Amino acid sequence: MEALYAEYGGRIYRFCHRLSGNPSDAEDLTQEVFLAAYRGMEGFQGRASVQTWLFRIAVFRWRAMRRTELPSLGEENWTEASAPDPAIAGTDRISMDGAMASIPSLFREAFLLVKLEGLTCREAAEALGVPQGTVKFRVYRATHLLRGLLRAEGWEPGLTARPAGKETCDEV
Repeated sequence: MEALYAEYGGRIYRFCHRLSGNPSDAEDLTQEVFLAAYRGMEGFQGRASVQTWLFRIAVFRWRAMRRTELPSLGEENWTEASAPDPAIAGTDRISMDGAMASIPSLFREAFLLVKLEGLTCREAAEALGVPQGTVKFRVYRATHLLRGLLRAEGWEPGLTARPAGKETCDEV
């Protein structure tokens, strides 16, 4: 489990932080993810990569935490977001955080996995438990909504960054 955490802990924390917008909640959520992974290790069948499996756990744990309505968890904390990411370098961080908090969480989850975490559309679909077409639509809608919100604040975002060599979900 230590090796698993060493390899994926940073990425899972970063993803959880972007979902919650709060470092404390992200730490709690990350611990929940790895605890669930430890408990479910025997059930892992290898049909998806370990990374995809961990992101899937993170998404489901995030949704469960939101359902319990923890007072410090949620979109109101987006102004405390993480350090600037190269994928959105040069943007006004607070504007991006506010815009990200304004879009529905289903769109935000897909956007974060594909555009900021660099998962392929197939991997994101596995992590979210939905068809690839649904991921493509959610990424498209998130991108469209974010562009509209950010343009309203006076700047032109470049939301198409992704790691080289990765497939894209832009073709809808």
